[in-house]
Amino acid sequence: MWQTKTTIPFLSLTPTYAVTNVIGFKQPFAIAATPDSKKVYVTNLRNNSVAIINATNQVTSFSIGRGPYGVAVTPDGTELYVIALKTTMSL
Repeated sequence: MWQTKTTIPFLSLTPTYAVTNVIGFKQPFAIAATPDSKKVYVTNLRNNSVAIINATNQVTSFSIGRGPYGVAVTPDGTELYVIALKTTMSL
């Protein structure tokens, strides 16, 4: 399902339960959130990057190597691990 989308539905768990779409993705593949839910990380398989979505739906990204397809955040939220087809990087 995610492999063909260029937008990601975003559900806010505030009392209003607002739903919105965050746009600008190139084949989003994996998603991970920080334990405090303040940031969500999305791998963009086709443009070789990881997007960071904050609580106000602002999106920034960084390049990671070829074909990022896995992402995980440590339980304390201090480290992000990304697995790519050609590289593995820890931030």
